[in-house]
Amino acid sequence: MARKLKVLNLSHCYGLRRATLFSTNATLERLILSYCKSLEEIKPSGGNLINLKVLDLSNCRRIRNLDCSMFTALESLDVQRCERLRRLDCFELLVSLRYLNISFCRSLVRISHLPNFKKLEKLYFRKCDENVNTYFNYWI
Repeated sequence: MARKLKVLNLSHCYGLRRATLFSTNATLERLILSYCKSLEEIKPSGGNLINLKVLDLSNCRRIRNLDCSMFTALESLDVQRCERLRRLDCFELLVSLRYLNISFCRSLVRISHLPNFKKLEKLYFRKCDENVNTYFNYWI
């Protein structure tokens, strides 16, 4: 992979089932996987993507779990319409998050250890599971 790559846009790669992310590309800031309708899994390959600020997984309808521990510098996370997404793990590490969209994640039942979002500017959570809606309504 290119060592100075800052943006990787693989949106609309309908046949992409697994994305293996290589930590050797420490300069990557934006990863766009929107509309990868067959995407089921995102796997790290040795360590974190320490400079990744934007992760767009919108409309990746087959992804079930997302481990946020490999994206500790994330400022923007869009998982809207990830209809099978059930868990967001290691959420407490996303202390720089400014934008979060989990709208229409109807299967989402677990968000682990929500941090104190001091930097969060925009939050969208329409049409989620009732438990998620209740939590965010209380949190706001």
